[in-house]
Amino acid sequence: LVFYSVCLCVSAFGVIGNGCVIWLITTRPSLRNTTNRLILSLSVADFLVSLCMAPASMTCHFLQCNQVFLGIVHEMMLYWSVNNLCGVTIERYISICHPLKYPILMAKSRSLILIAGCWLIPLV
Repeated sequence: LVFYSVCLCVSAFGVIGNGCVIWLITTRPSLRNTTNRLILSLSVADFLVSLCMAPASMTCHFLQCNQVFLGIVHEMMLYWSVNNLCGVTIERYISICHPLKYPILMAKSRSLILIAGCWLIPLV
């Protein structure tokens, strides 16, 4: 019971924190840049993980639902989160190690391709 309470608290903090990041980036035009686009994508992935994983795991534990489907969904969500984290890391690497090439390498179209790849690769 204590474990599930802690999981729900961590999940609630994840939903609230990532929800705030999503709200700030989407409502403030000054925050719409390449880095924040990737952070928004990461925040959406983590929001979904926080919103779905702990409650779904607890529900399936008590109601004995389909563990295979739950495992597939969990894996896909975790891959979304990790891939988005890798996307942010790639963008930060380019901005720090190749600052003169950054505007070319991380143009809006390329950053959107990177974000799309982060979301589509786990579906394969």
